[in-house]
Amino acid sequence: MRVRIALALVSALAAAACGAEAAGPPDGARVARYAYQPGDSLTYDVEQGMSMTMEGTGDPSLGGMLDAAMDMSATAVIGYEFAEGPEPDTVEITITTTFVDGGATMTQLGRTEAIPLDQFSAGMASTVVVLLDAQGALLSAEIDGQPLPTELLNGLEGLGGQTTSQPQHIGPEFPEEPVGVGSTWTTQQKAGAFGFVLEQRGDHAVVAEEVVDGRTTWKIESVVTTGATDVDLVEVLREIMESGTGAAGVDAEEMELSLSLFESLGMDMDMHLDESRTDMTVWFDPAAGIVVRAVIGSEMSLDMSMRGIPDAGDMEMSMDMYMTQTLDLAD
Repeated sequence: MRVRIALALVSALAAAACGAEAAGPPDGARVARYAYQPGDSLTYDVEQGMSMTMEGTGDPSLGGMLDAAMDMSATAVIGYEFAEGPEPDTVEITITTTFVDGGATMTQLGRTEAIPLDQFSAGMASTVVVLLDAQGALLSAEIDGQPLPTELLNGLEGLGGQTTSQPQHIGPEFPEEPVGVGSTWTTQQKAGAFGFVLEQRGDHAVVAEEVVDGRTTWKIESVVTTGATDVDLVEVLREIMESGTGAAGVDAEEMELSLSLFESLGMDMDMHLDESRTDMTVWFDPAAGIVVRAVIGSEMSLDMSMRGIPDAGDMEMSMDMYMTQTLDLAD
């Protein structure tokens, strides 16, 4: 059965829409939804970049090995294919990334090394497959054939579609009420799994009507803020193992041995994620229910503490990362 799927989510792997509050509708307002049919396909030309700096303190014998900087830029093509899911009113989306050009540089110990495209893209996801229900709730997901824990994907708007390695659905979450030029609304999301919780707030506004590639679109500006959180990494890995979810590309026996070693030696690994912000501007075609263009910039910073390391003692590491992504509909 061909069903039209309304996806109400914010650039996540398809989180259920929750609590979007909008002001009164302006003249010409309409209910906005993402509309895909089984058999549809979309292709985007993508330009993306990332800058990362890392600093570490601790054992002097490391000689600055933890201090590093990396810059990356690339062009890619992301394809979305939509098919009927195994149950009524479900849709399967296959998202494929093909890198076209680019490269990276890594600076460490006073030396700068060029990293070719095939080397830095080898560890990035090439195919993502998600299964959604008619409301956009995530039923399952996998990356390159490896299943992912849905607990970490549901309910989050700013984490999907804004990394340089994992393509997601792109676009703001819309409220149930009609919106138009001048409308503003707020979204709130909360997701937790494996001992930590992430909370996000999105502030969205339709700021103009513009014609892009012959399409009449709404220009929508969004600011998504993810709250700070603290994570006990050893405890998180232990809970992942005990849940039976596992981790893509990780040998379960090796992870179990590593965790047992950490625990027997009394080692701790704690991570603090600072509050982060994503700025997203999309040009949305309300008649077709698709994003024609998107410009996204996101920043993230974290601090990690490692204590009780044999022959090294305690170590601290901080990392700052900024990512950009521009997507243009190619067909």
